[in-house]
Amino acid sequence: MLLSGGLHKDFRHVGSSLVSFLKRSGKTIFLFSVLSFCTSLAFQSGLWLLQRQLLAHGGAVEGAVFALGNQFYNVVLFLPGIFAPLLLRRLSIVRVEREQIGELLRAGGAAICVAALGTVIFAEVGPFILLMLPEKYRVGPEPLTLAVAAGAIMLAKAPFSVFFQARVSASAEFFASLAATAILVLGAFVPAVVMDAVGSLWLRVFAHFVLFAVVFGVFVARWRFSSTKLS
Repeated sequence: MLLSGGLHKDFRHVGSSLVSFLKRSGKTIFLFSVLSFCTSLAFQSGLWLLQRQLLAHGGAVEGAVFALGNQFYNVVLFLPGIFAPLLLRRLSIVRVEREQIGELLRAGGAAICVAALGTVIFAEVGPFILLMLPEKYRVGPEPLTLAVAAGAIMLAKAPFSVFFQARVSASAEFFASLAATAILVLGAFVPAVVMDAVGSLWLRVFAHFVLFAVVFGVFVARWRFSSTKLS
């Protein structure tokens, strides 16, 4: 009855709109999806290799310390997950690229300040947080602070990542991931780095900083190109 009443026409219209959209943007979306998957796969593989090497050289205890740091790292990663969709919605409202860049600069500046301040505060209160944990988890403040610092760098990077996501572009993240993964892989074969969790966590912080630096550098290049074109 519904189909005979004309609902099938609505389905046909939706279907034709979907086909038209895929013909127009399907290649771009497919490429974005593939690059995003490769970006995540490469970096996570580098982290897996680092943790495997840590277990092999440092032992189960150091591996457990690294894993505990991961729990604090994952907590911090909730912030970019909340923040990024809100910024993406804001960028979708602002159509002019110059205004979008202005929004990104304000959001990026705020994210960097929050990330830096949050890391400093955690470094100060970390010893007190450890007192609230079971005794077997009291590993010292440095590993946890390094884990939080890595997550804070991802928070600082989030606005600039959103800028490229809004353009359905994953190239900046892809090349950033390649650079950071290379650092993780090379560092994983340095015995001094993988003998203890602190050394491995320092390496991860550096790899995350490279992620941020490459994405931010590409954003600045895009900003300068846009400013030159408008002038």
